[in-house]
Amino acid sequence: MNVRGAATILTLAALLATAPVTAHAASPFPYDLRTGREATLAATGTSLLLTSLILAHDNTPLTPAELAALDRDGLPALDRAATRRWLPGAAKASDRLVTALTIAPLALATVGPGQERGGRVALMYAETMLLSGGATALLKHAVARPRPFTYNDDARIDPALRLSGMARRSFPSGHAAQSFAAMVFLATVHGKLQPRGEGWVWAGCLGAAATVGWLRYEAGYHFPTDILAGAAIGATAGWLVPHLHELDEGSTTAAPVEGVRIGVGFAF
Repeated sequence: MNVRGAATILTLAALLATAPVTAHAASPFPYDLRTGREATLAATGTSLLLTSLILAHDNTPLTPAELAALDRDGLPALDRAATRRWLPGAAKASDRLVTALTIAPLALATVGPGQERGGRVALMYAETMLLSGGATALLKHAVARPRPFTYNDDARIDPALRLSGMARRSFPSGHAAQSFAAMVFLATVHGKLQPRGEGWVWAGCLGAAATVGWLRYEAGYHFPTDILAGAAIGATAGWLVPHLHELDEGSTTAAPVEGVRIGVGFAF
């Protein structure tokens, strides 16, 4: 997903989150906001992203000599088949699907819980994507793993692509991380707000996120281990952030957080 798309989506989430959250809700709501916790989550995600930007300066493209020296036999057995995949159409499809999946959780903030409560959901979602995106970006630049297509001698692959900076950002898969963060967040929060049909929601969400990972594999952009790592990062963020905001049993109050705004963009 490109910078403009990610920035637009997370800016929408931030705008939805600007509604003031009052201390007492008209009816029980399972999530609350607390200033210290929100500041900690925002600072953590921002620190991860800033660190990744520092590391990005040292992330130089492969040289022709390094490219020629790549050997698929040195890869884990699980990853070798990915070096023979090349399907640009799958890459484009994954871009469209990850965008749709990233937008989907915002429906929880705009349709179901009402404006004030929707602000809480939107802010939690922005925090989820910030943490997932920050961790993913940091690892991409720290590991600098060549993508599968750099091992592939298919004549259809543009030589300039093999020698580009993005050719060394394989691990972990940002598309997988973003998709699983969005879908696990959606399924987790939806299950709290509307438990009926929870199993079907989880199945649909995980299936959609897994489809993005499969498309990235078929496109030749990621190894299976990249996708598994990205899925783990995204799923952890999508599950952890809502659970950190859950009200204790019997609690019906939440400390007010007025006009919180978070906006950030990242690219994978």
